Amino acid sequence: MAHDETWKVYARAIVKNLARHSRHGFAFNMMTTKVTYRVDELYYANPAEWLDWCRQEISPNLTLIEDYPLYEWTIGGRTENPA
Repeated sequence: MAHDETWKVYARAIVKNLARHSRHGFAFNMMTTKVTYRVDELYYANPAEWLDWCRQEISPNLTLIEDYPLYEWTIGGRTENPA
């Protein structure tokens, strides 16, 4: 089982790659840390931390959605990558 920091480094690389290859926008979701029960094999991420990181590293044009009845959240963003 990988540690949370290992998962975070891996996930950030994937999200950066996703945004870099997206012409107009991108979206991704993760399990939230706002849970009362956790499964050891899953990675739970803090949505506020990821929103801040995405704003610094990818784009200021982001939306965080966490108002649906699942233990996860979604970040969507606009990019300006020419074809």
